[in-house]
Amino acid sequence: MKGKTSLLALLMSFILYFMDIISDIYVAFQYYKNGEIWWSAITLVFVIVPHVIINTYAAYINVNFLWVSARKSFLMWIFQISILTSFKQEFTRWKRENWKNNGNTRDEQHSANVTGLEMHNSRNEQHSADVTLTMHHTFLCLAEAFAESAPQCCLQNYIMIRQWHFPWYTVMSTVLSLFSLAWSITSLETSCKTCQWTCDQSSEWVSVSQGPGTHGSQWGEKKEVKSFPKISLVVFLVAHLCLLVSRLTSLVIFAYVFRYYVFIIVGLHWLLVFTTICVGKKFDQSTKITLILNASLRAYPMVFCLSSSIAKISFRKKISENFRAFIFVFYGILLLENAVMVLLANYSEASHINFLTKITLPSVFVGFLLGVLLLVLYYKCYHPAKIRTEHNVESTTSNKDTCLLKGSKHKDDNFEMKHVKYFVNEGTCYENMEHKI
Repeated sequence: MKGKTSLLALLMSFILYFMDIISDIYVAFQYYKNGEIWWSAITLVFVIVPHVIINTYAAYINVNFLWVSARKSFLMWIFQISILTSFKQEFTRWKRENWKNNGNTRDEQHSANVTGLEMHNSRNEQHSADVTLTMHHTFLCLAEAFAESAPQCCLQNYIMIRQWHFPWYTVMSTVLSLFSLAWSITSLETSCKTCQWTCDQSSEWVSVSQGPGTHGSQWGEKKEVKSFPKISLVVFLVAHLCLLVSRLTSLVIFAYVFRYYVFIIVGLHWLLVFTTICVGKKFDQSTKITLILNASLRAYPMVFCLSSSIAKISFRKKISENFRAFIFVFYGILLLENAVMVLLANYSEASHINFLTKITLPSVFVGFLLGVLLLVLYYKCYHPAKIRTEHNVESTTSNKDTCLLKGSKHKDDNFEMKHVKYFVNEGTCYENMEHKI
């Protein structure tokens, strides 16, 4: 069965979504059982409110992109299961691409060149539409993770440190929340890269000679690396785990010492990102509220972390030429905030602070440094574009050698490129997210 890796990734997202919610509800039940009504209520609020917001957003996507009727979408929102439609769409897409036999028959493979090209365009439009919907799905999962898992992870760690009690179920809940955050960032990265590969693959159509003794040529797709390399996935995931540990640790220790002042740090950072997104945009009266809500939604994840995909979705036109400078400035601000919060907290006289200093300082600074180094390694050595380019160079060299061996009279039939119209491309991957979400 093909597509095992993509199926496992989809199952991982689905399982993490439910396990994270179930673990948080179980923690809230334990607080209630122990008579800690206040902590139980706050934990439930941090589950219910983000869930309602994200399912409202999912209902909007269901009506506008998945062609679900307004009545059915409203009923699903009432039961707060709108996000499940997005998961259903992804499982259906995987089944269509990998389970069923979508290849051409033998007769279709020997049809005329024009017919083959039209069939290719039809298949590619379907695949491109699926890729676009996958981007909406992964962004939806990212928004859900940062709306529910990020504050929940901070809250539970804060409660454990304040009570100086570390039950296994609370520790498990925070670990699940942390991994859910890193996995959602990685999933969005993979879907964005797949969108770009769809553009490259659909814009190139190769006419390959069938060899001596045959007439005509056979249309075929240029072979590309179609999956996100596993080594790239691991490096990217671990890098953002380290960066998230650094950021969340600084927020928790600062909240432990200074309580509600942590909301000022979070609010100022969110306002800075939100303002940067909105600068230069034209707000018409008809779209003003939608654009502001979209900007608010995109700015929130960047309070905790950043990836190239999140940045390009939110700042596509602003950072297209100065992406490295933007990343440098963003992580510089993030490091400065983390350093100020953790140093102010560790030089206070709060209880257990001497012991916590031995944990928080390495977690913040070593975690941040390790995360940045892994990201540099990812972009320099293990970025999918680099691996894909090396693969294509080797494949092209091999094809050229084969062509020369077959004889010069067949050279003109090989590597004939035809540009076709495609649904998504490298630019509109992010443009669709910017204007349609």
